[in-house]
Amino acid sequence: MSDMNRRDFLKIAGAGSAVLAAIGAGVVATGKVFRPHPASTGANEPLTFRATAGLPQRPYPAYASLVFDGSVDPSAGTGTIRRAVYAGAPEAMSTIVFPGTERSYEVTRVTGDSDHMLVWAQIADGFTLEPGEPSTIRVRVDQRTGEVEAPFANAQLTLSGN
Repeated sequence: MSDMNRRDFLKIAGAGSAVLAAIGAGVVATGKVFRPHPASTGANEPLTFRATAGLPQRPYPAYASLVFDGSVDPSAGTGTIRRAVYAGAPEAMSTIVFPGTERSYEVTRVTGDSDHMLVWAQIADGFTLEPGEPSTIRVRVDQRTGEVEAPFANAQLTLSGN
């Protein structure tokens, strides 16, 4: 086995990030939707969610985890959403975030009912965007199934409960 210097490692890590972006389409993952009060199910009750998907998808073994989490107040039409890609598969995810994959969004609009909610958000810091990456996103939260549909690598992906 040959020694790997820092430059070689960075080349491989950079290629890995590019592969993550290229294989992101069609990822299926798991998530959870939480209410501050478990008995509350009203459309205007605040909620938080966290959804995770393994990257790449099956039949290949996952070596990274796409995570969307957020908190939304539908009655005020406000909240925050965060996206990041972590090293490690969902069942063995680390705390290490792949460079350039973390985004923070501010919620600008919320529509829907107590079962299905559509959330529009705008990037909080436009300096983190890659060329051609949109500054706004649309996230669908299905509170019955816990599925969260969100954009990654120019595709809408479905993530569900973890």
